[in-house]
Amino acid sequence: HAVERFIGKAVVLATGGALVVGQQQAAEAPASNRPAMTRPAVAGRHGLVTTGHPIASSAGLQILLKGGNAFDAAAAVGAMAALGEPEMNGIGGNGFMTVFHKESGKVWSLSMAGAAPKGIVPAEMTPDSLNAGMRAGIVPGNLGGYLYALERFGTMTIAEVFAPAIEYAENGYPIDPMLAQSIARGRNNLAKYPTTAKIFLPDGEPIKAGELYRNPDYAATLRKLVEAEQQAKAKGATRSAAIQAAFDRFYKGDIAQEFD
Repeated sequence: HAVERFIGKAVVLATGGALVVGQQQAAEAPASNRPAMTRPAVAGRHGLVTTGHPIASSAGLQILLKGGNAFDAAAAVGAMAALGEPEMNGIGGNGFMTVFHKESGKVWSLSMAGAAPKGIVPAEMTPDSLNAGMRAGIVPGNLGGYLYALERFGTMTIAEVFAPAIEYAENGYPIDPMLAQSIARGRNNLAKYPTTAKIFLPDGEPIKAGELYRNPDYAATLRKLVEAEQQAKAKGATRSAAIQAAFDRFYKGDIAQEFD
């Protein structure tokens, strides 16, 4: 995804989310070449947002229109991308971020990658366990990266930047044909897990194009971050400390570190 925001000091920000191959991407149903895929752009007078899905672009623009900067918008985009393209994007995935600061000429990079899981024994993994289920998922990195960048360069709260994604996750939105096709292709794997099937296969059938896709579990996860931030602020925490409190909800370590 790319987000551009021009506010005196020009900043160009690019983030990339790794493909998340897990429960939805079934071995018997490989991804298509997605010939209709585009990167829809939405523009305002002071910024441009372009992502892999319209609702993600819309989330970024909402933040810019409310006065947020590129980093605030990037966090909003990342959270919403998990709803627009759940077969390819999510806060549970890995990615990277590259930042160019025009005024100083500096470039920062951030590896949004989780550590290797200690509980996995490579020799015990099978093609099936690598394809679907808990062990097929990578250690999440994107969520920590969004919070990290938000604390370092952003201006808004977690509650503000995740609000668009929470609203869509709770109330739903009509999905496009490509997502509907992905759900249909992966139905065998999706059906193996009751909580997953409840979301993508209501009444045992894949969600069809134009039907509402809701993910209340995802909304609840984002709300836990918001709650941690708000509880910390209620105790007098600074903005950075409040974001650290949210970070601590899912990770360990000091978020206030330098980019490479």
